Amino acid sequence: MAESNWTTVISVYAHIVPRNAKLRYVVLDFETTGLSPRDDKIIEVGLVKCSGAEEVDAMSMFINPRTPLSAKVTELTGITDSDLRGAPTIKQVIEQIRAFIGGDVIVAHNAGFDIAFLQSAYLQSKIDEDIRYIDTLTLCRALYPDRKDHRLCAYIEDLGLSSCQTHRAIDDARCTHRLFDHLLSQIGCQPLLRVIHAKKPKEGAEAAQAETSKHRLSVKVSSIQPEADAVLDLQHPLYGKSIVFTGDLTIPREEAMQMAVNVGAKVKTSVSKKTDFLVVGRQDKALVGADGMSTKEEKAQALNESGAAHIEILGERAFLALIQGHADSTTEEMTLV
Repeated sequence: MAESNWTTVISVYAHIVPRNAKLRYVVLDFETTGLSPRDDKIIEVGLVKCSGAEEVDAMSMFINPRTPLSAKVTELTGITDSDLRGAPTIKQVIEQIRAFIGGDVIVAHNAGFDIAFLQSAYLQSKIDEDIRYIDTLTLCRALYPDRKDHRLCAYIEDLGLSSCQTHRAIDDARCTHRLFDHLLSQIGCQPLLRVIHAKKPKEGAEAAQAETSKHRLSVKVSSIQPEADAVLDLQHPLYGKSIVFTGDLTIPREEAMQMAVNVGAKVKTSVSKKTDFLVVGRQDKALVGADGMSTKEEKAQALNESGAAHIEILGERAFLALIQGHADSTTEEMTLV
């Protein structure tokens, strides 16, 4: 693979990386039992340490989730319960993973997913660690705004970088490395390459307070504007649509709202006849009642049943698929990584 071509001077950490420098980073990929870092478990870890375009080290291991795998997970990844029997738990290896990453930037495709699971593992082991990461999905959307399919597999095949991903952690990490190196060669302006500082999850009394007030935002919805690298697509299924969020998502709600605004959606705080989409996260029955529905979801259903509105109610997975530009995002068979 050719050396990464740095076409601009970029700021990483607290210092400047000169043009044509070899950026050190670690590509991360997890295979998991599901989409929720709170309820689901990591079953495989793939880490590739890189210096520019060169792979200098790698780590791959199975993780025992101490729960049987679903048939769907086994079908997608090829991983079976017997593969995981005798493997260490995430708590037993998280310090090893932390040491491998060191202070390097993490690179991942649809990074919010993997970073959320990493943060959850750190939190369970009481590890206080700053996480900095680059999301290749964000880069792909900025560099190829006309594409409708932003899955890792689609880019790997269409760009001729490798064979399709296998949904095995180390293979997907190496595919992401190839994709990232290609993307670096295409970058022509500094704002496209963003190193994100992950917000640390709350714990203890702070988490309890956040749980009771999780539906409140720390910023006004009206203040959320498209980011500098957002490229609006008039054909995007969310462009110009009114969208409302309810419940607890696996990613911060403000981050989900920012994603929606970046593709041209209009984020609102309440459901009305003009609402097009309602994104429903996990609900706390102690707060919403035995039916598990928030007042927003109940209102949306009532408006739909009366014929006063046609509000599409989405889970988080379907919302993330829509963000990637999939108009048929309501199917539960869609994979995001």
